Amino acid sequence: MSDISVLLLKAADTHVDETWVRSLVQRLAPAYPQVLHVAAYNGLETREAYIYLTVEPVLGGAMCMSRARAHLADVNPSLKLVDLNLLLSLPGSSAGRPAPYRYTVETDVVPVAEKELNEWYDNEHLPGLAAVPGNVMARRFRSSSGSPRYHACYDLESSHTAGSPAWLAVRNTPWSGVVRPMFTNTKRTLFQRVCSYEYHRVLAEVR
Repeated sequence: MSDISVLLLKAADTHVDETWVRSLVQRLAPAYPQVLHVAAYNGLETREAYIYLTVEPVLGGAMCMSRARAHLADVNPSLKLVDLNLLLSLPGSSAGRPAPYRYTVETDVVPVAEKELNEWYDNEHLPGLAAVPGNVMARRFRSSSGSPRYHACYDLESSHTAGSPAWLAVRNTPWSGVVRPMFTNTKRTLFQRVCSYEYHRVLAEVR
């Protein structure tokens, strides 16, 4: 598992622009750990926005998250904060090319199938989807709290990549047919990127 984690800010019933995103990140600075990268997306067919803040973990993570949530409530109480820990990241067959779209799959799984879910994702599903033409990057995360617990995201060259024959072939393997019925609280969303930029300023540490 990577030492890099992500804070995901979810905005419901709205779309955002780059000016709004940059202003939000600056306002969150006093209570957040060191931010390395910011990426924001609007739902392509849904009215919602996801803002991903890639951060360096800090000591006292639970207290950090508690204070980060409290500060977010003061800055923008309509946003939901989800902490994501990276489980696996794979370069796609189109690695290095522009990726203006992101397809996400968020899900829980029945407890009896959790071990098999992780084996399936790591050994078949994520590598298989990473190899699909048009996939730039494939990653999966796990949240330490809340639901859905698992979050997979695929950075794509085209909005059609996730429906291509090669993609559907990976989705429809025999093992997928065993694991997918064990999903619960599943949400699949196609997003279009609003902005993506490095953020090198060291933000104030949470004390």
